[in-house]
Amino acid sequence: CTYEQLKRSRFQLRREAYELVSSACGPPEGAASERAELEQSLGMTFRDLKPATSVEGTKDFSDVYVKTVLPYLRRPYRRRSPLADAAGSTLLFDQIRPRLDPSLHGALDDLLSICKTLQQRGRQIRLHQWLHGWLLLHIPLSVALMVLMVVHSVMALYY
Repeated sequence: CTYEQLKRSRFQLRREAYELVSSACGPPEGAASERAELEQSLGMTFRDLKPATSVEGTKDFSDVYVKTVLPYLRRPYRRRSPLADAAGSTLLFDQIRPRLDPSLHGALDDLLSICKTLQQRGRQIRLHQWLHGWLLLHIPLSVALMVLMVVHSVMALYY
């Protein structure tokens, strides 16, 4: 994947998470700006998704999305988020699971999967940046080594 593809996939993951929560709980309160930003970034409109039935825990599910998951999806490179690593995200989702109706557990697992995918993409982006940073050091050193090799060869033949 190229760097731009990784960035675009982040918006797609955000869209999936928004649609997942909207289909389970209805449009999440406090995430209207997310919908507008995604529509603008992806060049598409969302259909209004209403949950089939109202179940216990939809408020908790929506709150976790708005207060924890959404900030992480918007800025996944912040290390302070509990979702920044696999253990923290699993722990957070395991804590909320008992408060949810069993019908929401599948949606919660899907949301966790989205967060873990974003963690992997973040690792790929960091490695991409490290490798390109290494080129800034590697290329000048390689050129200097070749110049010194030529100088050494000339000096060895001269003496």
